[in-house]
Amino acid sequence: MDISNFKNYKMIIFFILVVITLFGMYYFKDVFMLFFASYVIAASLMPLVDKLSKKIPRSIVVSLIYLVGFGLFTLILIPLISLLYKETVLFIKNIPEYFQMIMNYLSTTDFMGKKLIEVINTENALMSSASFGSTIIDKSINFTVSLIYGFTIAFTLAIIVLYMLLDKSEIKDYFLALFPKNMRNKVKELSSNISTKVGGYVVGQLLMMFAVGLITFIGLAIFKLPFSLLIGFIAGVLDIIPIVGPIIAFGLAIIVVFPKGIAAIIAVCAVFAFAQWSTNTFLKPIVLGKMLDLHPLIIIFAIFAFEKFLGVSGVILAPAIAATLCVLFDELYVKTINKE
Repeated sequence: MDISNFKNYKMIIFFILVVITLFGMYYFKDVFMLFFASYVIAASLMPLVDKLSKKIPRSIVVSLIYLVGFGLFTLILIPLISLLYKETVLFIKNIPEYFQMIMNYLSTTDFMGKKLIEVINTENALMSSASFGSTIIDKSINFTVSLIYGFTIAFTLAIIVLYMLLDKSEIKDYFLALFPKNMRNKVKELSSNISTKVGGYVVGQLLMMFAVGLITFIGLAIFKLPFSLLIGFIAGVLDIIPIVGPIIAFGLAIIVVFPKGIAAIIAVCAVFAFAQWSTNTFLKPIVLGKMLDLHPLIIIFAIFAFEKFLGVSGVILAPAIAATLCVLFDELYVKTINKE
């Protein structure tokens, strides 16, 4: 058999396998997103595990990391969740009152010769506020099921990350075995670059979320506004969703402080503006800019594109997916066509 023909057959087979893999990833996109999220988390922990495993057995290092994580969750997050639960229950009880105050304001405020309530369609809002309590009760079972499902996904995620950390060498060798020998060094370099970028994304995003939540909480607490801890926590968590997340948190804060008057609303605007300005000006260029090296327009495009195909999980993981695709595009196409 002609060697050149044999190589051509191998490349054709490899191309067919790539196409099948892409179709499979889309068809089983939920499973793929679960494994990709696990890979992103594992990539963020991998440098620490690799460094410590030079002196300590890898299994012990991974076990220690999990024990430290569980300890932090027990000592910090459980008391925090308890405080958040109390504020959440009180906030839910007050929501109908907040909506009623907003409706009263719209009914008594003029805008271009008309009442605001005549300009804005508030029928759905009134119906929602009137039946809010019964809706909470009716949906409680579905919420419980969703909560159990969320814990199941989190547990599965932790198990997948555990195996990725423990069996890094075996997984890496098997992955490289899927490619021809003349391509393995390039694939190894690409996978290393991708791992560095997506791992840096997780670390950077966690720092950004913590900073936004802490600044928001401290700012609202300084002005003695209600539910400062709850709103700060929500602002930090929703910061994982670029653009949309901060807007949702800001809208929620406005609803909460609306009964306090215009001074409280201005205070909320100032706190949220300062939180976003300070993190975007000082922290984001250092943390995410250097780690991801992505232009904001690429991230915005990725958010809308992956939301269409992957939903909420696509929005959350859009920067990491964009970083992966940009590394592949840059290494496989841009650098290739620009070689002298």
